[in-house]
Amino acid sequence: MKIRLISLFFIFILFLSSSFFSSGIQLKFNENNSLEKQNFDKKIQLLMKLAHMPSLSTCVIKNESVVWSKSYGYYDLKNKKLATQNTIYMVASISKMFTAIAIMQLWEQGLFDLDDDVNDYLPFELRNPHYPDVPITFRMLLAHQSSLGNPEFSLFFYFSLLGYPYDWFNEYLNPNGSIYNTRLWNDYKPGEKHTYSSIAYAILGYLVEQISGESYEKYCKDNIFIPLEMYNSSFYLSDFTIENIAIPYMWIAGLYVPLPITEIGNNPAGGLKTTTCDLSHFLTIHINGGMYKNVRILNESTIDLMQTIQYENGSDGFAWKFVESSDGKTYLIHGGIIPGYRSRVAIYPPDRIGIIYSSNQFFGTSAKEKYRIIGILQKIAYNQLEKLLFQKGYE
Repeated sequence: MKIRLISLFFIFILFLSSSFFSSGIQLKFNENNSLEKQNFDKKIQLLMKLAHMPSLSTCVIKNESVVWSKSYGYYDLKNKKLATQNTIYMVASISKMFTAIAIMQLWEQGLFDLDDDVNDYLPFELRNPHYPDVPITFRMLLAHQSSLGNPEFSLFFYFSLLGYPYDWFNEYLNPNGSIYNTRLWNDYKPGEKHTYSSIAYAILGYLVEQISGESYEKYCKDNIFIPLEMYNSSFYLSDFTIENIAIPYMWIAGLYVPLPITEIGNNPAGGLKTTTCDLSHFLTIHINGGMYKNVRILNESTIDLMQTIQYENGSDGFAWKFVESSDGKTYLIHGGIIPGYRSRVAIYPPDRIGIIYSSNQFFGTSAKEKYRIIGILQKIAYNQLEKLLFQKGYE
């Protein structure tokens, strides 16, 4: 096993040091100044092998249009079903981007101010017990500045596995609650420091329900999915033909181990299932000033606000993280990771280019020494994949 991992590592080092990667991404162009298709596909396929992706669905958007899309591999290995742009993947935390859009739509209607205390809109009191006099605002929740922690397991256990309704948030978030977790709150003031928090977005989803008077899922369907022609997107497995959903795998000891296809329950933070095709419609509004075709989802000024860093101590807008690359460019990204799936959307606003990819295997970076190299190779492979896809947008 160790020999095999070492061999893979050296193969990848050779790949990176080839003429194509002598200084960042230097791809070979033909006389028409376009990427050579064969070389591009071979690189994608090599990256898939290094990250152990059974399938990969990708897309590149420029301005208002999809300029390139392609799917690779099998989304069902046993039955050798080829992935397409309409293969359904769970996109996990990319769901948070839809929650942010829903909140901002309600904000545009003048139903609240971003710096309002959310206690004015919740049926329970939300306060960090270490700082009970400091209000928590919509802006803080959206930009991961609420001082809420991120104990993912307890959130999953109570609100996904056991199916507790959001009415139990009071019991979960307050020190006197019956299912309170001391790890829920950090010991710093709201607005003072950034901590990524799925709980914050679960609360935002609950706020969508409290303010709109509709379930979160119905609100998203009526105000986001249908206007964006996202007809293969839902939070519920019952809305899909199960055979069209990519089987989640984990690559363990050289084997692809299938995992069950499930609903996670915490939809505002991570429950969306969708296709690359549908997701391209959604990403278009972030590139095209809030518009998809002739449908306006948000005002252009609102999109600009979402794509602005909100706090000096952080690097987040609203459901966007700002990442500076080695070439000095600042990209906006959001990923989704859950056992068996990995997805990413990213945009470079100055050139109005965006990329999407979804795959149905995620191993994760293991703390165990013998598996650590797998996580490193996987991370490198995904980084190179993103560079390749952005380069495709400049053809």
